[in-house]
Amino acid sequence: MMQKFINLCNDNQGFIMIVLTAIYVLATISIYRANRKSTKIMEKSLLASEDSASAMYDNIDLDQFIQNQNARIQLFNLRIEVYKKIEKILKEALSYDHVRISAVFITLSNIREDIYFLFGDDISSYYVELENNISIIKQKLDDKTSDEFQESANWILSQIEGKNVRDVFNKYLNLKNYGALR
Repeated sequence: MMQKFINLCNDNQGFIMIVLTAIYVLATISIYRANRKSTKIMEKSLLASEDSASAMYDNIDLDQFIQNQNARIQLFNLRIEVYKKIEKILKEALSYDHVRISAVFITLSNIREDIYFLFGDDISSYYVELENNISIIKQKLDDKTSDEFQESANWILSQIEGKNVRDVFNKYLNLKNYGALR
């Protein structure tokens, strides 16, 4: 029986090769399809993980943005407090009262560090100019007709009435710089 099978295979070896090649081709096609499905599933999984990572980074960016905005709001609030103190100092300096001007110097010394840390060099220079003019007024309080007293008093008055103080602080207190107004 085995001899018959071997003779049959020898007689039909071309046909058997065709059948075996067909089986090989079908197996290769099925392997190709299975790999293709597997690749598509991996691509979907990869895209989903990228979207998830992107969403995570978007949340981190949003959190960072919110923290930055909160810091800017706090900075604005601190700066506006100092500005209001400067306005009050200017008004008090024009009182020409020894006690009130002494209190002005205490307030000035209390905000010196705030000005240094919260503002640029232009406000620090303005602070020095303000301190010098108030010092002259304090020194010459008993001689209000002196040129130095008049110049310092006029400078302080121009800060209030001419709104020069507002112009000096504008770049730090303009809400457009904080993204609040467009």
